[in-house]
Amino acid sequence: MLINVKYPHNFDLSKDTVRPELDMAYRLNKGREVYKYLNEDEIVAVVCVAYTNKIPTTIESLHSLSKYHAKIVVPYTVWSLKGGFGATIIFSLIDHLKKERRWSVLSLFLQRLQWRIDFTQEMAPSKLQQILNLIIMNTF
Repeated sequence: MLINVKYPHNFDLSKDTVRPELDMAYRLNKGREVYKYLNEDEIVAVVCVAYTNKIPTTIESLHSLSKYHAKIVVPYTVWSLKGGFGATIIFSLIDHLKKERRWSVLSLFLQRLQWRIDFTQEMAPSKLQQILNLIIMNTF
C-alpha cells in the first residue's frame, strides 16, 4: 500500500543509498513529497518525488524547479528494503498519479538514467516493464 509521508518525525532516511545527503526537510520542501510502500505493515520501499514544469538535470536544478502546482512528477530517489519492491512502489506511484489526473508526465530522474513517460498516450505494459527493469538495474 502506497502512503504519503506527511509527518517526518521518526522516519529513517539511513537506508537511502541513492541520495543520503538529502535530509527530510529538503524532501518535504515546496513541491516535494515522500511516499512509502507498506507490505504487511512493514516499510519495504520509499520514493521521493518533486513536482516541476521542466525536467531537471541536476539535484540543484531539481531544487530550483520544484513547485506546488506543476505538470511533471520527478521521482529523484527510490530505495527498496526487500527485493522487487522498488518496481512495486513505482507502479503504485504511477497508478496514484493517473488517478489524480493532474500530472501529464512522469520523469524518472535517477542517477545515471533519465526517462520520460507521457500519460497522454497509452504505453504497453511490456514497454513499461522494460523501463522499470532498466531503472532497477541502474539504481540498486
